[in-house]
Amino acid sequence: MVLLFITGLMNSCASSIPVDASWYQGIIQIDGQAVDWNGLWVVPEGSPLAFATKNHDETLYLAIKSSNPWMIQHATQAGFEILIDRKGKQRPRYTLRHDGEIPEVRHVPSLNPEQREKVAEAQRMRILNGVIKLKSYDAHGRQLPINFKGLGMGRYKDGEWFCEFSIPLTALKVPPKSGDTIGVGVHIMDGPVAGLRTFQAPLGAGQPIWFTVKLASSPSKN
Repeated sequence: MVLLFITGLMNSCASSIPVDASWYQGIIQIDGQAVDWNGLWVVPEGSPLAFATKNHDETLYLAIKSSNPWMIQHATQAGFEILIDRKGKQRPRYTLRHDGEIPEVRHVPSLNPEQREKVAEAQRMRILNGVIKLKSYDAHGRQLPINFKGLGMGRYKDGEWFCEFSIPLTALKVPPKSGDTIGVGVHIMDGPVAGLRTFQAPLGAGQPIWFTVKLASSPSKN
């Protein structure tokens, strides 16, 4: 697998990482399988998160993956967001959000740490595999109709989390076109994970990682 490493780790005021999207050809499937993204991963230097993107006509396709325990734990329990800025900046004009879920195990004091971690691992398997529960919001925080929500499918196995998304660009007030540049942020939320094993947070944890994505054009138009 080819990985592209980009220097300049993100923080709250970091510049975006430039990425060229690929044109999505063939049968388009959001099925939680990472094989479709081989050779397209971008990994910011020092970051525990990899990112890839494709587009096709009016749809944006994104993929993220990580084996960092803090990111996986917080994506599961605190939630995560995909942010899009139509103008290529870092102002979310569309948000795709998974709210996360705190497991009930934190209310069972009789369980020892090993038992609690087994319950937490079962929760990760349940939440991060298959269809991801998502909600979408506009620039003002208003929830959008279901036809603007898109789709997310995930896979969690052997300590690695992978998730891919399809997002209708028509959900934006002014949909971008092929060849345009947009901003895409990935935000793993820094929320409560009380009562379970905790992990050391990576540098920049809790802040969105922003990418400046140039949308691909159809090969037939080149």
